[in-house]
This record gives sequence, structure tokens and C-alpha cells, in this order.
Amino acid sequence: MIDAASGVHRWAERYDQRLQDVFTIQDDVARTIAAILVAHVNMAEAERTLLKPPATWQAYDHYMRAAVAWISFQPSWQMAELLRTRGHLADSLALDPK
Repeated sequence: MIDAASGVHRWAERYDQRLQDVFTIQDDVARTIAAILVAHVNMAEAERTLLKPPATWQAYDHYMRAAVAWISFQPSWQMAELLRTRGHLADSLALDPK
């Protein structure tokens, strides 16, 4: 796997299994690629966050708090969690409308 933007080699793996197990191999490859992509996306997001000015860090903090409140709201359907989510999103947008 090559990073299209930079040309950097990201992943290579060899699978020595019987051809009858092609779907098992396909599942293994897909799982491995998904895990690698998640790690790279999270790392890229963290790197981009560090390049932002402090006001944006505060906005990002409110965004992340909103995400946690939203996750809490989904199974419980508690209005307080929904209002907390909305409040954090409003604070985030007030600090950084972009």
C-alpha cells in the first residue's frame, strides 16, 4: 500500500494460504488495512490539531466533548446529554466558526 499524496510505502504483507481460503485471506487483508488506516488517520488528525492556534485547540476540545456527550446520549436518550452535546458544539463554533 502506497500513500497517494506522498508516495510513501505504508504496508506490504504476504499471505501464503491455499486458494480455497480466498475469502478468509480477503477478510484478513481487509481487517489489516482497516486497522492501519485508522491508525494513520488518527495520527494525521493529531498532527493537524497541533498546527492550529490555541483558540482552535479550545474549539476542538469542545468538539471532542460534544462527541463524548453524543455517544452518552445515544443509548440513554437523556435530554441532559443532548443539551450538553449542543452546548459544546455551540461553544466550539463560537471559538472557531470554520
